Amino acid sequence: MQFSKIFVPFLFLVNVESSFAQNKLYQAVQPFGDVGASGQKTSVILAPVNASTSFFDPSKKIKDGADYFSFENKYLYQIKEIKTTDSSADFADLRTLIQRQKLLMQEKDVKNCIRTKGYIAANGYIECYFTSEVPVFKSGDYDFQDSYMESMKVASKPTPSVPMSKKELTRLNARTVPKDEAYVSTLNSKISEVNKTLNKRTSFLANCKKGYYVPSSQPGDSKLLCALKKAQQAFIEGKNSGKIQKDVFILNDFSSGAVMGKMWFLHADGTPANVAQKNPIEVSRGDGGFGRGRGSLRTPNGALVTKAYNPPRSGRIKDGIELEGLEAENADVHGRGVLLHGWDPRNPTAGCLGVSGTLTLGNQRDVLGSPPPYLDNLKQGILKGGGVMIYNFTPSKAKECGF
Repeated sequence: MQFSKIFVPFLFLVNVESSFAQNKLYQAVQPFGDVGASGQKTSVILAPVNASTSFFDPSKKIKDGADYFSFENKYLYQIKEIKTTDSSADFADLRTLIQRQKLLMQEKDVKNCIRTKGYIAANGYIECYFTSEVPVFKSGDYDFQDSYMESMKVASKPTPSVPMSKKELTRLNARTVPKDEAYVSTLNSKISEVNKTLNKRTSFLANCKKGYYVPSSQPGDSKLLCALKKAQQAFIEGKNSGKIQKDVFILNDFSSGAVMGKMWFLHADGTPANVAQKNPIEVSRGDGGFGRGRGSLRTPNGALVTKAYNPPRSGRIKDGIELEGLEAENADVHGRGVLLHGWDPRNPTAGCLGVSGTLTLGNQRDVLGSPPPYLDNLKQGILKGGGVMIYNFTPSKAKECGF
């Protein structure tokens, strides 16, 4: 009784706080590659980043572990334009990121940029050129909801306080919840879980350990069952054609349209495959959503197959798993340079599939995402020899099932 007297007013205070949430714009910054090459002149136009945006490194926590390390805006520049002879698929993605104001450069690298004669000085703009490789960074929205759920050990996503239509729920799941809103709603969900546990006199630890289940063991979830059925059908077709070699396949559930989906490892019969330390793990999609097109930043729909892991590859990311499309709608995947690569899966890629692990850019190696680095283990395991099917169950594929 004494505990509940303390607890109820706290619950009230948290709900009041939600009405004052600032919802400031936060952008996660991750290394994305290099621009320029030795002996090649690459011109850029740079501008100061937006003063109203906070940029942070999702791989670094501040000392108390409650939040992320933020960059001072004065140390970052937004790339407004690049002039180079590079015509690769990678560069098409860079151009799109520039148009979306999501390609950045560090101030320390700008110091090595040679000023063009008569360079722009107004409004803090800089026009200059490089004659060697210079690192660039991608900014993007971040799934704070999942981050706080993990840190607070919340079993399931917070539910809306008011009834919503199916369409409204889909839109809510697909958007990235602002930082303050995510913290408040997750904290309220944690409080709700504790209240339910105290009322039922059951083990709170058991609730904390609630996990996800493979689709075939959850007959009540018709969407996941449809995803499994479509993946199994594509798996059989790929096996018959000889393009799929392994008996384990990957099903990425992106049906909500959110930045982060769930990557399942399954046997042909839909049962769990023990190939990673966790099943499922988190995987992110591209900034452009889902689909095809050079420079679209879209993650492909449907069935893909992995090529053998054989780094270093050409392009800005040197050790990603190369992919080939198995359907007409994703036939451009390999030509676009779409990869499965190391990333923080709470942050969108530039059209690839991002999983926690090491990202190698030239001689630079960064472990991105929460440990353990799942992709590093998969590269030396199931993904090493190629021939593994990956099925992206996206909103358009869910629509084919009537959802």
